[in-house]
Amino acid sequence: MLLGEGEIRKFGSLLALAGMGSGKTEELTTQAAVRARFCEYAAKEMRIPGSDQEFFLGGMLSLIDAVVDQPMEDILSTLPVTKEIKSTLLGTPTALRDVLDCVVACERGEWDRLQNLARRLGLDEADAARLYVKAMEVVQTGPDAAILAA
Repeated sequence: MLLGEGEIRKFGSLLALAGMGSGKTEELTTQAAVRARFCEYAAKEMRIPGSDQEFFLGGMLSLIDAVVDQPMEDILSTLPVTKEIKSTLLGTPTALRDVLDCVVACERGEWDRLQNLARRLGLDEADAARLYVKAMEVVQTGPDAAILAA
């Protein structure tokens, strides 16, 4: 009760992903967790009301096809997620898609692309980099690390 329902759902998502990722590299589940946290933090930074949990889940699921070795479309047809998350993960332009593209630009060191995407989101490049570092720190040393290591 102290954590709140939203945090419990996030930790449940992390735990589920870690379980699905058994046999996969730890880096893949860690990368999905970083994406989830980045998306959550970006939603808060962008002040999109009530979207942080949805963005977290979208980031978490962004690599689910690689984790379970199945096409994204097949996986999403069985998951009870919002239409926006499904369409985003299938490539439809949305605010969440822009955030995911932003975190991917951070991962790949595509700084020009990051600058353009961040601007489109109402952030600057430094904001995006700060959110990415914060996401990595939480996943590698915070409560997420213990869940992913379990």
